[in-house]
Amino acid sequence: MSKTNGWGKQGWEQFLANRDELLSAFDSARRKNSGRTVRTEHGRAAEADVRRWLGEFLPKRYGVTSGFIVSQGLDSTERLVHFEVIIYDQIESPVLWIEGNNDLSTEGASKAIPAEYVLCVIEVKSSFSKGTVVDALSKLKQLEPLLSSEDEDMALYKRYLPKVFCSLILFFELRANEAKNFEGLELIVAEGELRGFMGGIILRGETHTSKASGRIHRVHVSRTVPNYNGVDKLYCSEYGMLSRISITPVLFSKEETDTYGVLMWGEHCFAQFAHDIVAMCQGRYNVDRLSSWHGIGFEDTIP
Repeated sequence: MSKTNGWGKQGWEQFLANRDELLSAFDSARRKNSGRTVRTEHGRAAEADVRRWLGEFLPKRYGVTSGFIVSQGLDSTERLVHFEVIIYDQIESPVLWIEGNNDLSTEGASKAIPAEYVLCVIEVKSSFSKGTVVDALSKLKQLEPLLSSEDEDMALYKRYLPKVFCSLILFFELRANEAKNFEGLELIVAEGELRGFMGGIILRGETHTSKASGRIHRVHVSRTVPNYNGVDKLYCSEYGMLSRISITPVLFSKEETDTYGVLMWGEHCFAQFAHDIVAMCQGRYNVDRLSSWHGIGFEDTIP
């Protein structure tokens, strides 16, 4: 008789191999790029590998490309911004134009996608630091004109990013000298008011176990709950960081809440990140529950 109590266990290490392949390709590209004066090629390779993985993982309804997000509600004087990872509804969306050259594969070409069909934008950075966080957030903030409002469901000419739109930042690594730096974490959490911004993922950390990834997100805790009260910053080498950012009123309650930035490390975080993207695109994401149990496994013992 088969066991049925191993939630998330079946196939979890095989799913985690996707993360290992991304990291292996990143390391290989970085080694090849190490002798160059301007080291940019491994960054482009990292973005391409993220697009490749997402294209294989996501349901076939969703396309993955680099390119431009175009709104029929913006003036022609508005500068088009190029994003490296765009997830869009490729069943419904037209492709307005394609930019490429003879040196680019079809997968590497840049496509122009109407804003109303864009479901997710991911900024990809080599390592987690205050500087890379600033760069990534600066890029995502350029989406603000398309996030300032929402189209009515029956609007004839839609111009904003859809209600289910999300954005994230993917970092390949956290180096040991940045492991206790709260500045990057606090910057990410402070930008949480950008509609659809979900934080990010760090694929590996030098001070963490080889299978662990770090998930960055915001948590609102009522000030009447004793668990985090009085805690401003907390660092734990095995499990991550926690930092209180601000005190803000909850819209549906008179209670005040503390807003915490949480960087949590675990073997399940990569799978959680991946399935949360699917749930957001499908409009079923719920911050209070797992989007899927697939791949949410871990070693029975922590070394």
